[in-house]
Amino acid sequence: MKNILLLFTFGIAIQVSAQDTVIVRYPNGLIKSRGAFLNGKREGPWKYYYPTGELNAVQTFNHDVLHGRVHYYYINGKTESVENWHNGVLQDSAFYYYDNGQLHRKGVFDHSRYAGTWVYFHPNGNKQRIIEYENGLPNGRIEVFNERGILNQQGYYVSGQEYGEWKFYDDEGRLAYSGNYTAGKRSGKWYRYNRAGKPKEWKYTD
Repeated sequence: MKNILLLFTFGIAIQVSAQDTVIVRYPNGLIKSRGAFLNGKREGPWKYYYPTGELNAVQTFNHDVLHGRVHYYYINGKTESVENWHNGVLQDSAFYYYDNGQLHRKGVFDHSRYAGTWVYFHPNGNKQRIIEYENGLPNGRIEVFNERGILNQQGYYVSGQEYGEWKFYDDEGRLAYSGNYTAGKRSGKWYRYNRAGKPKEWKYTD
C-alpha cells in the first residue's frame, strides 16, 4: 500500500516501514522534494525543487544510495548536468552544460574519477580543450583551443605532470613557443618563433 506523507523542512524525522510517497515543503508551501521511501530509505526517482518552484534535480536511489541517472537543472529550466551513478559511485558517461544550454564538457567517470578522453567547449560551442585522463589524473595528450577554435597549445601529461614536447601558438594558430617538460618543469632548450616561423632559443626561468 502506498501512502503520501506531507512534511515540512524543520528537523523532521521520517520513520516508515512500507513504501510511502513523501512530499517535503518549503515554509512558503512550495514543494522542496518528492519521492518514495521504502523501509525508511529513499527508493527510485526523487525530484527536488528550487524555493521558487522550478525543478532543480531528479535523482534515482537504490536503498538510499544514488543509483542510475541523475539530472540537474538550472533555475531557468536548462539542463545543468546529466550523470550516471552506480551504487553511490559516479560511473560511465557524464555531460555538463552552460546555463544557455550549450555543452560545457563531456566525458566518462570510472569509480568517480575522470577517465579516458574529456572534451571541453567554449560557451559559443567551439572546442576549448581535449584531454586524456587515467585514474583521475591527466595522462596523455592535451590540446587547447581559443574561442574561435584555433589551436593554442598541445602537449602531454604523465600522471598529472607535463612531460615531453609542448607547443604553444598565437591566436592566429602560428607556432610561438616550443620545448620540453620533465616532471612538470621546463627542461632542455626552448624556442620562440617569429611570425615567419623562424626559431630562436628562448631563455626561460622557472
